Amino acid sequence: MRHKNYYRRVFLPTAKAVGLPTLRFHDLRHFYASDLLRDPQLSIKDVSTRMGHADATLVLRTYGHLFTDSGAGLGDRVAERREAARAKAAAEAAKVIQLG
Repeated sequence: MRHKNYYRRVFLPTAKAVGLPTLRFHDLRHFYASDLLRDPQLSIKDVSTRMGHADATLVLRTYGHLFTDSGAGLGDRVAERREAARAKAAAEAAKVIQLG
């Protein structure tokens, strides 16, 4: 069955039957990509490849609005890691001094 025929005879009647009369076939593609991007185990590159894009830039341009501002509190997290690394180094240095 040709795309135009399928769209008219199957897709549109089904979309109307489930209460989505303005649904376009491409909307399903956007939904699928958005759903893939929610998976923390998939990278942008994985999603880009799955969607058939040449590079991940298109995915970022199209779906970038879905990402939260993960930079909020970044300075605090960096400071916490730096302090933890300093504490670990100090503890290791103290062990070396005790063994020496």
